[in-house]
Amino acid sequence: MYLTQLSFGTLLVATFVAGTKDPSAANAKVHTVVVGSTNSSLLVFTPQEVAANPGDTVQFQFSMRNHTVTQSSAEAPCMPIANAIHSGFVPVGANQTMVTTFDVTINDTKPIYMYCAQGKHCQEGMVMTINAGNSTQNVGTYKAAAKVATANVPAQRVNGGKLGQVAANDATTVPLKRL
Repeated sequence: MYLTQLSFGTLLVATFVAGTKDPSAANAKVHTVVVGSTNSSLLVFTPQEVAANPGDTVQFQFSMRNHTVTQSSAEAPCMPIANAIHSGFVPVGANQTMVTTFDVTINDTKPIYMYCAQGKHCQEGMVMTINAGNSTQNVGTYKAAAKVATANVPAQRVNGGKLGQVAANDATTVPLKRL
């Protein structure tokens, strides 16, 4: 009898805990950023600036060519920081039915600086920021610093996010020309 009551009580507690939701999770948003473009000639993140709250997810959706999403500092735009967010190289060919994604959960409101570590993509302006809009080192100053960077270095391993896929029909439309 005691075991049955304990089990029932445990079940009630487990049900109560499982039914409790984190209020911040209910308000979390997904911000989609397209990496590259469908015509493969544009080296862009769209949008180039994202304002995200703690708990939000930034979902990077990769389009044509071979790109990365790699974290740097504002002071060294094309060099990964220690423990950098890094998607690894994600090659994408034409007419794909699935789009590779890299989901990054935002933990705070500190600025995050991202670049593509492929070739000279960073120096050619393929950079973006998260939560740097009100900073003196916003996407404009970050892009200007990237333009004169002497090297473009990838991080060593995939880190800080989760690779996945979405159906191409469900992916965000990517730009064909610079906006």
